Amino acid sequence: MNYPVVEMFYSIQGEGPLAGSLAWFIRLAGCNLQCPFCDTDHLVQKMLGERELYFHDTKHVVITGGEPLLHDLRPIIRQYNGQAEVWIETNGTIDPRERVSPGTKIVMSPKRASNHLHEVDAVKVLYPYLPGLSAETILDTVEADWYGIQPLEGSDLRTAAEEVLRLGYPWRLSLQQHKIVGLR
Repeated sequence: MNYPVVEMFYSIQGEGPLAGSLAWFIRLAGCNLQCPFCDTDHLVQKMLGERELYFHDTKHVVITGGEPLLHDLRPIIRQYNGQAEVWIETNGTIDPRERVSPGTKIVMSPKRASNHLHEVDAVKVLYPYLPGLSAETILDTVEADWYGIQPLEGSDLRTAAEEVLRLGYPWRLSLQQHKIVGLR
């Protein structure tokens, strides 16, 4: 199986529950949403098979997009055979059960008030909130081990931090650290 790859690189995870951890990133092309604020390049650079997406010297693999769940990711995940923890970053509109292997970690960043998953490993809510979304509605409808508020690029970080203070536990501030320090 070949995958439409935008880029692959080794870096520091800048956001979410793995923030600060080293990871191998695989960014796949394609998305089922057209978000006006999207900061992702969706141009396919190469079509690669799962064996070409393997990176041996890592404990964490992050498959992102676009929307990576447009693709059957099980062949990629099998390549790691438990040697690395695989995390999928999704918008939550596609059920992952038929596209990922058991034990794969799911991070959801919902972009719509409907059609999102109800049980994930982590959830990042964009702030200012998108129409129909709020931290309160996500907390009421999504079970996760980690909940984060992530400021949209160009928004006021202090306002987002104040929102986390207002919300309290279990919310955390999720800054895009990689962008702050100038990494990919």
